Amino acid sequence: MKQRRGASVSLARVAKLRQGTYRFVSVLLLNPSEERLNAARDAARCLGRTYRQASGLAFYESWHALLREVGALGPLQISDIQKAYCSLYVGSSARSPVPLHESPYLDPRGMAPGKVLVQVEAQYTAAGLRSSTSVETPDHVATEMEFVSFLCGQETEAWRAGLLPKAKEVLARQDRFLNQHLCQWLPQQASIVSARDGP
Repeated sequence: MKQRRGASVSLARVAKLRQGTYRFVSVLLLNPSEERLNAARDAARCLGRTYRQASGLAFYESWHALLREVGALGPLQISDIQKAYCSLYVGSSARSPVPLHESPYLDPRGMAPGKVLVQVEAQYTAAGLRSSTSVETPDHVATEMEFVSFLCGQETEAWRAGLLPKAKEVLARQDRFLNQHLCQWLPQQASIVSARDGP
């Protein structure tokens, strides 16, 4: 079944915007490097232009502030960013780390080692992806967000081709993954980060 052309173009743009947003956030949650900082800065500037049409939405001011902040980062700040990242996510002698992986939140006692990894990898495989040689584990927040970005890319292509059943199938896969994984643990992780970071 084909989708009406005008509606599919509009839905493709929204899916493309979500794709870029997930990819942008995934880069921000990786250990900072000069290359990643440059990619994030470029993405922030691009997303800033794209998101102008969303200025009436409730999240816009906070989101726009983040994009402005990242877009203005300079190469001299990389050392400070790396220190802050390590202090928060790797930990120090003064405080414990805030994990960026799903497993510690869904299985805090480590009672079922590997269970979360198997579940996440099964969803990647079902979407046609193979195991990666990435240094990050499959349940790392950046890997999970990159996967949702990948699904948004598939959705974009389906809308552009006017393939409503395919678009709905990919949307259902996104919804399932978000509800079974990122939505299960990321709010808790964000609350811990927020409490440490202060108001």
